[in-house]
Amino acid sequence: MSTQFETLNPTRLARCFNVSQAMIMVVRSADLILVDVNTAFEAFTGLSRDLVLGKKPSDVGLWQDDQQRRAIAAQLSGNNGVAQTVVSFHAREGKFGHGNLFAERFEFGDQSYFLASMQRVVLNDEPMLALEASLDSYASFFQDSDEGFFRIWPKQGGIIAANEKFASTLGYASVSELMETSRIMPLNHFLKPEDQLAMVDAVYSDTGKFFTPRVELVRQDQQRVWASISARAVRDRDSRMLFIEGRLTDLSILDAANAKVAHIEEQHRLVVDNASMGVFVTIEDTIKLANPAMCKMLGYESADLIGRRYLDFILPEDYQLMAKRTTARGNGERLEKDYEVRAIRKDSDVRWVSVRAEAIQFDGKAAITGSVRDITDERAAAERLAQAETRYRNLFENASMGLFLVDKNGILLEANRTILKLFGFEDSLQLREYFNDFSHVFADATERLRFTEALEMQLTLQDVEARMMHRNGHEFWVLLSLRVAESGANSIFEGSLQDVSARRIAERQLKFQANHDNLTRLPNRQRFETMLGEFLTRLRLQPFTPELSHWVWLLDLDGFKVVNDSLGHAAGDELLVLIADRLVKELPETLVFSRYGGDEFALTTRDVETEGYAINLAESALRSLSRPFLVRGHQIFATASIGISKMDASYKDPQHVMRDADTAMYRAKSLGKNRYEVFDTDMHLAAQERLQIETDLRFGLDRDEFVTYYQPIVDLRSGRIVGAEALTRWKHPIRGLLLPGVFIKIAEESGLLLSIDLLMMDEACKQMAIWQREFKDQAPQTVSVNVSDRLFAAPGFSGSLADLIRNAGISPSCLQLEVTETVFRGDFNETVAILRELKSTGVRLLVDDFGTGYSSLVSFTDAAFDGLKIDRGFVIDIETNERNRALVKTICQFARDLNLSLVSEGVESFKQTEILIELGCDLGQGFRYAPALSAEAFAARLKSTNFR
Repeated sequence: MSTQFETLNPTRLARCFNVSQAMIMVVRSADLILVDVNTAFEAFTGLSRDLVLGKKPSDVGLWQDDQQRRAIAAQLSGNNGVAQTVVSFHAREGKFGHGNLFAERFEFGDQSYFLASMQRVVLNDEPMLALEASLDSYASFFQDSDEGFFRIWPKQGGIIAANEKFASTLGYASVSELMETSRIMPLNHFLKPEDQLAMVDAVYSDTGKFFTPRVELVRQDQQRVWASISARAVRDRDSRMLFIEGRLTDLSILDAANAKVAHIEEQHRLVVDNASMGVFVTIEDTIKLANPAMCKMLGYESADLIGRRYLDFILPEDYQLMAKRTTARGNGERLEKDYEVRAIRKDSDVRWVSVRAEAIQFDGKAAITGSVRDITDERAAAERLAQAETRYRNLFENASMGLFLVDKNGILLEANRTILKLFGFEDSLQLREYFNDFSHVFADATERLRFTEALEMQLTLQDVEARMMHRNGHEFWVLLSLRVAESGANSIFEGSLQDVSARRIAERQLKFQANHDNLTRLPNRQRFETMLGEFLTRLRLQPFTPELSHWVWLLDLDGFKVVNDSLGHAAGDELLVLIADRLVKELPETLVFSRYGGDEFALTTRDVETEGYAINLAESALRSLSRPFLVRGHQIFATASIGISKMDASYKDPQHVMRDADTAMYRAKSLGKNRYEVFDTDMHLAAQERLQIETDLRFGLDRDEFVTYYQPIVDLRSGRIVGAEALTRWKHPIRGLLLPGVFIKIAEESGLLLSIDLLMMDEACKQMAIWQREFKDQAPQTVSVNVSDRLFAAPGFSGSLADLIRNAGISPSCLQLEVTETVFRGDFNETVAILRELKSTGVRLLVDDFGTGYSSLVSFTDAAFDGLKIDRGFVIDIETNERNRALVKTICQFARDLNLSLVSEGVESFKQTEILIELGCDLGQGFRYAPALSAEAFAARLKSTNFR
């Protein structure tokens, strides 16, 4: 569609800014030729528009500093913008100027341009003043650049250095945060892996360079951002790659610039592209222009309207009106600008429209332009208004919410049926008599005064809870809303009442449930710790008495899991209820009881007591539990391990009190169960030792004290080594070589296990590559690595795994990940999805300690497992234990039926080997063949023929 507005193009764009004090230039990006300038440009430079158009700024002698010109030209040639850069130039009458240069790229047709703006222009008589300002800006050009610069290591991609813009573009608060994250796990912010691979391939090619004008990245906060990236390989004199350096440009600035240009065009097209009403232009009753809203209003495409008669779209019954207007206009009469007429849509639907028309000059000819607004709905609204009034009365009367009008004295003027029902009345007359004394409507007479004062200040009350009085005397709760409908001497208020009595009851129940255990009805952990906090505050305020204090008992049932496993969880729940009832009935009423969690109960004293009291109460609790409980026809004996902790003012919070009680409880459990222990300094020292181990773990990671040992996996028939299981060891500088049992649990609780797992996996992959190069066909076929639950669920684990394998240079099928069945304790579908994602990297997946975990058989129909490992607990007495032998036989058959590989752990004798072969297990590991060995010792074993 051709319109007068399409003449707006890059050659006319700068003149849209003729009222601006900034120098505006439009530059073609392909050759940096000026295509338009504004009047401010001519005023500051003394150069006319006709003289400079078609030339470069350097051709007309605009630049003062040629070095700066080349730098900015290079920046623009790379299709990048310029922001907040001070530049100097030759001004009019021999003066020199400088200002802040901004440039943003935009597209028009098949060409790209830069819209450049020189702002805050200052003229100087001395050339050095402008040049010095320019040079200062040039020195900080890259330091304050809006582009991100980075250096990364080859292969693993870890960050060496970066500027703040690079870090912020990727969503990091600082460069230091970016560097710390990169140290733990290789950086990967490409949305598509193939884009990352393309960059790696390019910098490793002969050119050693990479550039992409537009690529989508994923920020640290998972938001997406578009950027352009250029990178190159930096090599030493021997052509060895040192690092990769590059530049990242956030394209959001450029996109914003394009949006600004689009906004300028939108302002100039406002008349024709107004979304709220149609716009048209006619010449001699022929439509020459129709905007999208006009087309949409009539149901036509633009091409179907242009060239058609205006009257073709008017209802024939309205021709007479239009003919009179045409005749009057021909006679030179002045017509009203606004009129209403019926228009015919393409689908034959008739719509009422309001037209505002005026005479204009269009392409040198007399024309009529008009705006058209569909008023069909407005006309229909007038009809609906009368109907709405009737419906309002129906809604008012039949609304489920009580609606009413009262005057300023509380006299009821009007009320609906729901109000009658709320207060128990049959008719409005009785209700009005009841409301004559408005104060007794409220259960609390003072509430009316409070609400009246609030209403005078706010003019409205919204959903305020109030207690009302039913006519029969009982109270009920409502949500009251009230506002001034008519103000003045005879103020009228309109309001609503909603009965929320049932909700209030539910809220009380929810509050109880939030603070109590649903099963035993005892206070829950949250409520118990809140009360401990109150007791601690009281201890700090009262005089200190060493022998008196509050005491805490933590009871953990011994062997409760056996009840759940044998009789079911319902029976276990019933036992917990019986235990709670007995403790509450047989122990002093002055105690606070709580189900602290699972099979743990916590107790504390409301008043201060002696240590003797604390010990006597623990003994009473053990005696109370010693009698059997009758659960579903079974007599069950329940014992407990009890930890006792003394509260004093030195405790900072309740968690510390419970921590010490928990420590004492575990000491009682480790000493044989069914007993109590009082927390003492020895236990505290044990806790300190644990803290020391955690501290040493952190230093051990930084000092590379963790090493990987390898236990051979052999063919049980031939004794040949076919694989290895990687096992971590800690070379502690003082305590020597430590096995995982000493530190793994602490590492997991402290969050360090993830780093240890990744280090071990990386070392195992690299060691596998060494064995393959050294021993070739005699090398182990696979290396197995245990994956902790935390690493299994870590975001980005599969990507990091793929990077480790690629950096090591081994086939993914050489790596076997051993996961335990505990991963199925969480969401099953999520677990299966993670397993499939790991499987997609090409590695093999094994179930470690099969048969001892939590999974069901359906786990193995949906999960992508390749093999099983028989737990050593089934093998250790397989020669004498028929049950374990039968279980191993079943596992072997299960593995064969599902085509899964099978490895037996804990093989220590020749007889065990024979039985496992007979039952169908082909592979095994254990002390019969070798313990976990260092990499060097393992290599020595590979040189021997076999273990037989």
